Amino acid sequence: MPHHDDIQDIHIVLNQTVELVTYWQEYIALTNAAPHSIQDFSIWLNKRVTTPLPAHIPAIPAKQPAKSLSSLLDRAVSSDDAIHWNQYIPINSRISSLVGGMYRYMVFYGRKVFQGTELTSITDFGVLAAIYVLKNPRKSEVITFTLLERTTGIEIMKRLAKHGLLDDADDVDDRRSKRVMLTDKGTTLFKAMELKLVEVGDVFVANLSDEKKQELVETLNYLNSFHRTIHSTQSNLSIPEILERNILRTAERSKKNSKTRSTD
Repeated sequence: MPHHDDIQDIHIVLNQTVELVTYWQEYIALTNAAPHSIQDFSIWLNKRVTTPLPAHIPAIPAKQPAKSLSSLLDRAVSSDDAIHWNQYIPINSRISSLVGGMYRYMVFYGRKVFQGTELTSITDFGVLAAIYVLKNPRKSEVITFTLLERTTGIEIMKRLAKHGLLDDADDVDDRRSKRVMLTDKGTTLFKAMELKLVEVGDVFVANLSDEKKQELVETLNYLNSFHRTIHSTQSNLSIPEILERNILRTAERSKKNSKTRSTD
């Protein structure tokens, strides 16, 4: 007959297995991720068990995934709860929300660095950097390079010119266009701010390991290339058209993953 301790160990294993399966069901329902990989589940589970939901708010039943952000926030009773619920919106929405939040943090840090200078934001610095890199570019080239709306880009360059940071001149090849260049004052400010933004970068990546930094760079490079192509060649398409042309559906993704595994 099994020893008492053996039976107790079996009960522990069974209870842990049931708990793990319950988490798996919750993950499938709440992330809307497809296909469901063990690696993604392990990342989600680590966050789920280390930052549990507030005790007074029940977890969403596994078979009732959230259909919208508002449906989640309607159930939150405080701002802390609302922040906590962010992890339960569809994973693609969560990623875009987090990336947008990162930009706002960069703006926050940028204000500290640019305080007391003629620059008001990281966007201003981006315009100076584009002009420095492109070497006497057309204004239209600066706008394209920085991904700014035309009106916004023109207004920023006008303001920087008023502060004596850049100058413009007629394009000898096209009199309808203007070329811009940094003044000595603009070049000096750009180089000084460039050094300070290195410190901002150190703060921004927090305490990520070198390995995590490299993984993040590879992911962001992929996304940057993906979206730059759409921005430059498909800007007139609607979101449904962009999805249809560029985003792999579940079946296509599974087929592609299978091919990748077979060649490894």
